[in-house]
Amino acid sequence: MPFKIGQQKLFPVVQSPDDILTEDLLDAATGATNIVGSMGSNFSMTKDDMLGNIKKIRTKYETDKEKFRKLKDLLQDEVDKKEHKNDKSANVGGLWLKRGLEYLCEVFWELIKEHENCKKSGGKGDSGAVKTACKNAYEKTLMEYHNFITKGLVKGGLMMTPYKKDFYDNLADGGKDKEDEIWEEMKAYEVPFRTFVITLGRLFHEFDKKDKILEDVHAGGEGQKTMQQKLE
Repeated sequence: MPFKIGQQKLFPVVQSPDDILTEDLLDAATGATNIVGSMGSNFSMTKDDMLGNIKKIRTKYETDKEKFRKLKDLLQDEVDKKEHKNDKSANVGGLWLKRGLEYLCEVFWELIKEHENCKKSGGKGDSGAVKTACKNAYEKTLMEYHNFITKGLVKGGLMMTPYKKDFYDNLADGGKDKEDEIWEEMKAYEVPFRTFVITLGRLFHEFDKKDKILEDVHAGGEGQKTMQQKLE
């Protein structure tokens, strides 16, 4: 039986920004918040922020699901109506959702690498690995967009990051010693997740939101092959 990550819908494979369907984004991003909600109480701010941004997109989408079937059309409609800079707009919500997803993706990647190192001959586990992963991921993604106050809140939140064992137990729905199983689920989830978020970033570039695009760490590598095998 799959654990928390394995229970969620994978992010879809899309070939270009034009192919991103609004419903697919909403479903997969909601699944991501389910994972975040199981990671520990100190991630509640991240989950609430993501859910708030999902709501902004969904509110616009539900006004005309057929017209806004593609996310690009939804965003363009707000631009045409000069609504895109409103804090409650799907443009603003989508941009911040993208940034939150980038952060979560990098947290996963940091933990995947850490566990791989542990499994090597002579490798040792780090009880503070989750805190390190969150810190590194934050510095690579969200930090440049936050003001001084928000950065302070995040720094405080990092002090309450769960120990590695507790983190993995949470994602195992309370199961014990399931770190290898959770790691396998995380690897399978992270590859399409990253690919989708990279494409989402390219879409926002088309709307003059020049955020740094997430690094494609799997380009042509084994991770990409693994994802394709799972989809076949």
